[in-house]
Amino acid sequence: MLSTHRLLIIALAAPLTLVACGGGDDDGTVTPEGTHHGYVVSKASVIPVTPHMPTDPGYGLDLGSKTSAELDGRIDNQLGMALTILSSFSADLDVQGTVDEAISHGNIILLLDFQSKDFSNSNAGFTVKFGTSPTPPACTDANDMTCGHHLTGTASFQVASNSPSNTLLAGKLTNGGFQGGPGDISLQIAIGTTDPILLPLHHARVKVNSVSATAMNALVGGLLTVADLKTNVGGALEAPIAALIADTCTNTQPPDCGCTGFGAQIMAIADGADGSAKDCRVSIDEILANSITGPSTRPDSCSMETCAAADALSVGIVIDAVAASFPM
Repeated sequence: MLSTHRLLIIALAAPLTLVACGGGDDDGTVTPEGTHHGYVVSKASVIPVTPHMPTDPGYGLDLGSKTSAELDGRIDNQLGMALTILSSFSADLDVQGTVDEAISHGNIILLLDFQSKDFSNSNAGFTVKFGTSPTPPACTDANDMTCGHHLTGTASFQVASNSPSNTLLAGKLTNGGFQGGPGDISLQIAIGTTDPILLPLHHARVKVNSVSATAMNALVGGLLTVADLKTNVGGALEAPIAALIADTCTNTQPPDCGCTGFGAQIMAIADGADGSAKDCRVSIDEILANSITGPSTRPDSCSMETCAAADALSVGIVIDAVAASFPM
């Protein structure tokens, strides 16, 4: 994991339609063709391994500018920056470890539908569904600490009743590489607990680096609105941070609140960060506004065709997937 010193420097310095352009039909759109191939995500990397950063090539996509959906050549992944910094505070906020556990235990099941006539050159399409009822089950029993038995490449699933109506991201598969979008898709991550956190992404794009009948590696990016950031991500952080504060703080008297360790850190940067009076508690607004992660939770992108000002946070997630069967 990156050093806290480097993370602080970075933090303070940081300020789906059905068709997509790219050829195919006479009107310049792409219509996916061929067989629907099924996969299940076996790994979702929300935090790159050292020394890489979320805005390095291969960990984020160009998702447009602060005021327009028009691509500007910049790699966008602001949420990845925030989660990387957050994870440096405490082992209890190990975001990547929590996501890994949620996937291996079947709390998060992301099913990928990739349509193409071959795995080399084709008009193709990509979308995501939420899965349930894996066969075999993710874990043998309650004593199974490893789990992941549904991620071997031969499992079957049902599509969950809460699976969103995601857009098929269409594009050209060329020499085994694919870029599709934009459109609207939803993903899931986990923070603090293995309960899924919904990420409804606008202007989503996907870059498939490799795909075969048995496996896929891809990078998915999109824009999370401020409202969804606050409700879904901020809401998920509130409970685990409150629990950590309860374990490391002994009273409710500001300014120090009798805190040590993590509690002292979070109180120093977050309590009152939104302009409210210090009260030895940390709200969602204070979590998102603090001086360390705050610069990385400020909107950096436009979720519409044009915006007067940025209204969304960019997201980038690298996914590895294995073959799976489910209703297409």
